[in-house]
Amino acid sequence: MQVNEISYAELLRTLGRALDRVGAVHARVIQHDRGVALVWMDSTDQWQSLMYRNEKELETLPTQAKLQREAMLQGGRDSWEERFRTLGQELDREGIRLIKVSAHGAIHVTGFVADTALSHTYSADELQKLNSDRRAGRKVPTPLPWWKQLFTSP
Repeated sequence: MQVNEISYAELLRTLGRALDRVGAVHARVIQHDRGVALVWMDSTDQWQSLMYRNEKELETLPTQAKLQREAMLQGGRDSWEERFRTLGQELDREGIRLIKVSAHGAIHVTGFVADTALSHTYSADELQKLNSDRRAGRKVPTPLPWWKQLFTSP
């Protein structure tokens, strides 16, 4: 099963939110032909897992992500949700097809771009900088007051 219709930013944000809720210490996301597996170590050092096996389950993730985003507009918080969302945005931007994400301190990604295999490790600082840069790029410029617009050339 492919996750092509769902952006990785939405998918990973939602999975990150689930990891925040369970207090995950370490995590893995594995995409394969049978679905998407979320595996995490909890605070008692026990491994747990959740499997999204069909497209119907995956199709609900964007809606969940939007509802969760509306409920949590706290920004700047270091969380699984923030880190995974930023990672997902990078995957979407680069056109990377995900195979696996392993998070144990740094986040290691394995995937494909076209037919080329790739592997990259993102530090927490790198993801935080990418997140900050994106937020800065989204800021809407303050419009000039109407009287200044009259005297400025286009």
